Amino acid sequence: MTNWLTSNQRPITVNAFWISALVAVSLNAQSADTTLMRRNAASMFGAPGLIQVPSATATPSGTFDLTFDGARQPFLVGSAGQQRNLFVTVGFLPWLTLVARGTSAILPAGALPIRDLSANVSVRLLQEHDWIPSVAAGLQDIGGQASHFDSRYLVASKTFLGSSSVSVGIGSGKVLNGPFGGVQLGLGPWASLLGEYDGHAVNGGVRVFPFPSVADRVGLQPRFDLVWREGVGAALGAGFRTMVGGNGEAVARRTAVAPAHPVEPAPAPAVAPTVAAASAQDRRDAHSAAAVATEQELVALGFEDVRVAIVGSEPAATIDVEYENRRYNRDELDALGIVMGVAASHTSPAITHMRVTIRRVNVPVLTVESSAGAFTAFIHDTLSDTEFAQQLTFTEPSPATRTTSGDAQRVNPSHFKLDVFLRPRVEEQILTDLADASARVTALVDADVQLAPGLVLNARRGLPVTTTPGFLTGLSDPNADRLLLHQALSIPLGNAWPTTSAITQFSAGRFGHYQVGFANETDLSLADGRVSLVSTLAVLGTTFRTLDSTLALGTVRLRYPAWDITASLTGGRFRHGDTGIAAQLARQFGATELAFYVKSTSFASAAGVSVALPLAPAKELPPALLRLRAPDLYTQSLQTTIHQPINILRSDVGNVLDTDHEIARIYRTRDRLQPVTIVAHVATMKDAWLSFRSRQMPR
Repeated sequence: MTNWLTSNQRPITVNAFWISALVAVSLNAQSADTTLMRRNAASMFGAPGLIQVPSATATPSGTFDLTFDGARQPFLVGSAGQQRNLFVTVGFLPWLTLVARGTSAILPAGALPIRDLSANVSVRLLQEHDWIPSVAAGLQDIGGQASHFDSRYLVASKTFLGSSSVSVGIGSGKVLNGPFGGVQLGLGPWASLLGEYDGHAVNGGVRVFPFPSVADRVGLQPRFDLVWREGVGAALGAGFRTMVGGNGEAVARRTAVAPAHPVEPAPAPAVAPTVAAASAQDRRDAHSAAAVATEQELVALGFEDVRVAIVGSEPAATIDVEYENRRYNRDELDALGIVMGVAASHTSPAITHMRVTIRRVNVPVLTVESSAGAFTAFIHDTLSDTEFAQQLTFTEPSPATRTTSGDAQRVNPSHFKLDVFLRPRVEEQILTDLADASARVTALVDADVQLAPGLVLNARRGLPVTTTPGFLTGLSDPNADRLLLHQALSIPLGNAWPTTSAITQFSAGRFGHYQVGFANETDLSLADGRVSLVSTLAVLGTTFRTLDSTLALGTVRLRYPAWDITASLTGGRFRHGDTGIAAQLARQFGATELAFYVKSTSFASAAGVSVALPLAPAKELPPALLRLRAPDLYTQSLQTTIHQPINILRSDVGNVLDTDHEIARIYRTRDRLQPVTIVAHVATMKDAWLSFRSRQMPR
């Protein structure tokens, strides 16, 4: 593996392409309050603030800011140099703002340029209330060997007249040194005046928010900064903000205000009196008709491996549904909501319960049970999210069919249907000695076909598209070819651990252009999905006769579903033979996931950020013998080495066995098919059913 040594900047191994990623994210944008944005817009160092002076506000949770400016730091480039800055700001938690910064500076007198990547963090310690100001602490330019912009600060802010504020604080470092303060005066919805002293000089400017009412409606809010800094001169900045998807806070707010109502029975359909007065045989015929109608509608919607039966006896009969979803691939809860809604719409009051078993690759992974009346009251807003979630029960799927008269057969099987999709892969090396950005682009053509329950054949071929000058090759697999056979099995645990489930998967074949071998992954989910224990074992080599490399990893994942946060710790022997640990903190914003990670192995230490975007539409084409698909998930990451005497460019630190067919991703659908996740997001099920029903109603 080639390592590249540098001396004057922080080079990185990158799968970044942040601008295109944020544009894709904005396709799912939700509206955010422009008035709030005027108080916490990103400053010219990325975190919320004025020009150089930070404020004690926080970027709203689930919000992304992209900012570009030409503001110079005189201590870095002098009076004759040029500087370009790009910031990506993320509201990771309600009180935590994270910033990635990239700077390219051209020094005077023909000196070598400075290219730098850094990270900033701002933590709001106290939220503003009445006469009490908000208080925040922050760090700029964290870690690394080239800390050009390092500062530490404590700041307090107070809002007045709605969108105006004053901030005062104290800092230490190169950018902020000593006492500082500033004032922001709101000029209606269009602009704000900025004035500050940053510990070095006096700065002023105007921040403009064009078309605020339109920006609120489309959820994409631009802004422009024109600033003047003492001893530096004028500079122009521009950026935009977008809020992506939903999150746990929105669900929590909705649940908190939802009225509490007793569970109401499902409204009786027009045929109810006839059914109630009919003979036992007539009632059985009606139940059979309800099962057939439910089955036919689910198949027509594109669900596979469907089986519907009415089990139990009156007055407590249950409609039992099994299905596999490959139609609503952004969120498995969309499919669950639609399936439960279809089942409820075809049942009579004599059917009081619903039992739904979700299958993945025709393997049953989770059974959800609900009162039919509770679901009907829930979708009619007469039962709160919290009350509906509390009456849900989750069990390990039973291998036996629960029918009263014979086995109901599954229809519309999922096997022998070929999915082909094209994945882009963009490898970038940003802010190196050779260029601001270099890239290698590869088109990955994937094909998946299910051969039997849990048995999948995957083939992937990498097709080179382009490589820009200056890109250092040899750092990773250029073609990423793959041919793998996966066999997954559900491990029955019975009633020994009722809140536990386990799945194991065996894989064999070509894992990459240079590696073949065998692997096993076992995923044990505990406490209704709050904790997951994962083991990954593999033997690899250049040929099956020379399996001379091993991988042995253990992972612990902890999940806090209210905020959609997952923390994980992985340790052991990684793919390239290095031993050590890797920690990650990830949060899902709707279907988008943002993760921050740190790795420390016998090779080196590295830290980075990744964003995962679903590029497939919310509703895909129904599965067929041959189906062309958009990428189900597109991940880009940004990584840099840390704690090294010299910065190095390398991509072999703490790598796992990436197959795109991990249990958490395929069988637990990115850990969304966990009881705690479903309970926290029952509103998604309601929204999916109401949206589906509105599309079906005649106009």
